[in-house]
Amino acid sequence: MIEALPDSFFIEKARQIQQAMFYCYDNDSNKIPVGLITSCNFTDTNVIVFTVSYFPVIDIQWNVFSAEIHFYKKEFPFSLILHGIASFSNAQAGEINFTLQKADYFEKAGSSLQSLPEKVHELFSHTGEFIKKVITHGI
Repeated sequence: MIEALPDSFFIEKARQIQQAMFYCYDNDSNKIPVGLITSCNFTDTNVIVFTVSYFPVIDIQWNVFSAEIHFYKKEFPFSLILHGIASFSNAQAGEINFTLQKADYFEKAGSSLQSLPEKVHELFSHTGEFIKKVITHGI
């Protein structure tokens, strides 16, 4: 886990993934899953604006609450968890402003992003070696 990186680094990683799960906390500090974020705007280096179609009924008197956004996609060797304060900018439309307070970045050891041609080349190079072994040694 890497924490001492600039906010611009986290924003770029979040833009690459392009999907996240949004969680809020109730008064008893229970983490409640709210929904999938498929579109968001970064209005500042630490403010994210997005909409949710559903919001659970929780026992909060204010429109401000603790929240997390988990950016994860299977094909990426990294993930990102943003911790911060969320508030309704338009409760009727489900629009939420999320102010980033802390970010956790996780990366799989020894992994890197590969382009499609690189993946195809790697697949066929291993397949070719397998076929050579089958031909020379038999099944």
